[in-house]
Amino acid sequence: MDNKNHNHSHAEWHAAVDQFLDTHKEFGKYGRPAEPLGVAHRHSPMKRIARFITYQGIRSEVCDGIWDQLADLVEALLLSLGTSARHEWPPALLLSIPDDELYAANGVGLSRSKINAIKGMARYLTLHPAVDDPALPSSEIIRTVAGSIRGVGPFTVASFLIESGRLDVANYHDIKVREGMRVHYKLGKRPTVKQAARLAETWGPHKTVGTKYMFYLANRPPRMPEHLCRLYELAAQMRRR
Repeated sequence: MDNKNHNHSHAEWHAAVDQFLDTHKEFGKYGRPAEPLGVAHRHSPMKRIARFITYQGIRSEVCDGIWDQLADLVEALLLSLGTSARHEWPPALLLSIPDDELYAANGVGLSRSKINAIKGMARYLTLHPAVDDPALPSSEIIRTVAGSIRGVGPFTVASFLIESGRLDVANYHDIKVREGMRVHYKLGKRPTVKQAARLAETWGPHKTVGTKYMFYLANRPPRMPEHLCRLYELAAQMRRR
């Protein structure tokens, strides 16, 4: 197995895109996908996955306030312990915080299910600190972690691994990625997770590149049909006369 599952460099990302486009030339019409925002070198796995769990399922503007309060709480505890490494969140520290300090209005604003998911992930990381082991394919890590922790699904684990710099992540559990597949493959409707998994298998070893392309397609502004463009141009010309 090509062991490129580590935290990639800028050069490795562009080499992966080149290799992907060599075998999937039809993607070239979309340009080059943006490199994932890699913060793995700054933030611990516990902090990164806690953030993904916090942002699950509700509007980002609501999550922003909850996340800021959680980060402030954890960083205050770290300072009280005499450490200034605010991005290093020890799993044991998360487990030590009483649920009442995390829950709803009297705490930082997390739901019970998200508290259980974050603490479940903390317990998992205590036993398996190398959660993004480069010797394992991402699909195996996603299956193992999502199957072990209630409230931490495949979408969350896949997003975490992409941010960790993995190049082999097909995040077809993301509805936007499946919408991108509908657009690219000209499907009548959005594919199911199983159908999307089969499509992603055709992307080869650099599935993160394919995932980024699909996400781009789902989020790009809709293009106006060509005949409407011509009508608008004609109308503009007539107004200028």
